[in-house]
Amino acid sequence: MDRTPGPPPATPEHGLGHALGLSALLALGAVLMNVAGHDPWAMLPQVLGQQLQWLVVQLAAASVVTTPLAWAFLRQRRLLAQLRESEARYRLLADHSTDIIMTTAPDGTIHYVSPAVRQHLGCEPAALVGQSGASLVVAADQPLIRTAYRAALARPGEVECVEFRARQASGAERWFETTLRAVPGPGGTIDCVVSMIRDIAERKAVEVALAEAALTDPLTGLANRRHFEAELERAIVAGREGCLALVDLDHFKRVNDRFGHAAGDAVLKTFARVARAELRASDLVARIGGEEFALLLPGAGLDVAEMVCGRLGAALSRTATQHDNISIVITSSIGLTPITTSAMHSMEAADRALYEAKAAGRDCLSVAA
Repeated sequence: MDRTPGPPPATPEHGLGHALGLSALLALGAVLMNVAGHDPWAMLPQVLGQQLQWLVVQLAAASVVTTPLAWAFLRQRRLLAQLRESEARYRLLADHSTDIIMTTAPDGTIHYVSPAVRQHLGCEPAALVGQSGASLVVAADQPLIRTAYRAALARPGEVECVEFRARQASGAERWFETTLRAVPGPGGTIDCVVSMIRDIAERKAVEVALAEAALTDPLTGLANRRHFEAELERAIVAGREGCLALVDLDHFKRVNDRFGHAAGDAVLKTFARVARAELRASDLVARIGGEEFALLLPGAGLDVAEMVCGRLGAALSRTATQHDNISIVITSSIGLTPITTSAMHSMEAADRALYEAKAAGRDCLSVAA
């Protein structure tokens, strides 16, 4: 069976090109014969020859006038076909992309949004057309979007990227990252802005977890030294009054030596649980050493701070840690001082007060002089 491909199908462009070419060839042939000294009309009756001469002149004039227009028409058809093909490819990609693809007018009005918006925001694409794209963004992040949008409009063809939170149809907030690019038209004016919007909620959750891990003691879940020192410095810079206390668990080494480090870890977790229960919501408790803790009591005068620390010490001495059928009770020594204009001096004053509490027999509170 012959599988040789046949000729390509004829198109309007082919027919138009053949007609124009034939007209031009007829006119050109007549002109060349006249130039060569041959009269192509001599063999014809005079009237018919004159008519044919006039027809050739008309064909030549028509070719001169219509050929540029015809080729411009053909070029326009080709451009439109390429545009339709490009749009079909864009729609195919957009309709099957897991990212949200959005096209907006220069003023931010949504012209098109891909079906992926159903998955990420719970919205129907058709319902969003005609709305402002910024309306999907939580109010706190809208200035970020506007700044990036203006930057994209000011630099057509260049890419702007920004992270933001959008509100889902359920009311929940979710993190996204959008890449914006303004598309200029033939005259240089902006036709539209194309945005590719990617869900980054999982990435943000990892970032938050890493940030918390960097500021959190992994055993007790309390703030670590780095976190505590940063909050103390922030309180001093802001000029907020308050108090600082250092807490040391009495004879903690004996617990480790007698019952093992697992029992010691259980005691540290007990202190963390008691401290969270006894401190005020505005207070910060941190583990800054093995069995040493720090308290930041913002806005508290010495009288309030003494009451809070005394309550914590009493609660700890009444709480038993259960570990491997063993009941462990431990006390604490506390050194308290008002916050000064220096974090280092404040920590040193609290440390001196803590030393005095230990020297006084432990299980007590001492206030810096």
